[in-house]
Amino acid sequence: MVITLLHACKIDKPDFTDPNAFKTANGSGSGTSSGSGSLSDSWHPLSQGSYWKYASTGLVNDTVTFLMTGSTSTINGKVYYNATTTSAHYKASTTSYFYTANHIYSMKETSLTGNLTVELLYLNDTTAINHTWTAAVTDNGTINDVPARLVGTVLEKDISRTLYHKTFSNVVHTQLSLEYNFGTGFSQWALYDVYVAKGIGIIEIDSNISGLTSTEVLYDYSIK
Repeated sequence: MVITLLHACKIDKPDFTDPNAFKTANGSGSGTSSGSGSLSDSWHPLSQGSYWKYASTGLVNDTVTFLMTGSTSTINGKVYYNATTTSAHYKASTTSYFYTANHIYSMKETSLTGNLTVELLYLNDTTAINHTWTAAVTDNGTINDVPARLVGTVLEKDISRTLYHKTFSNVVHTQLSLEYNFGTGFSQWALYDVYVAKGIGIIEIDSNISGLTSTEVLYDYSIK
């Protein structure tokens, strides 16, 4: 998902009236979480077997699936929860890493070519509306040797959002500015609007890179 965002190009948004959206694998069509208990307190459940499927429109039309494996990886002293990420278009899989601790929610991904690893800190759940945070997007603070950073802002809290016939409640809307410093100070290169539903995870990301737009929308999921 992160790499898709960084290389997004303009294309029309998916058809939100698609009657096949939110059809589960067994055809029940519920599209709802089967989790309970402490999962409802998290902005990204980590339970083994949970999955999320996104319709992605950008450089190519794609469907991307994240499946939590139940395993963890320690990277730079931080414990990440592993997910297998599969792209239908590229017919390839990679590992994504989710970090959820100390009120911070982020995901780390490596491109399918293996030449770029980016981390997206998409939510600090203690941040008030119109307040911000700043985070590194790579381990060394650069992308292609150019200093880069992510500045996040909470725009809305406790809103509802309807996607593919399903209404999500208790949604937080954050906006992430990806900024580069080419020697004259940091300036915005891309802007991402992220919608996160409590107990479910990311439900939508809209990106704008110099006027070129892209969208990733959740159309099926299961929380174990």
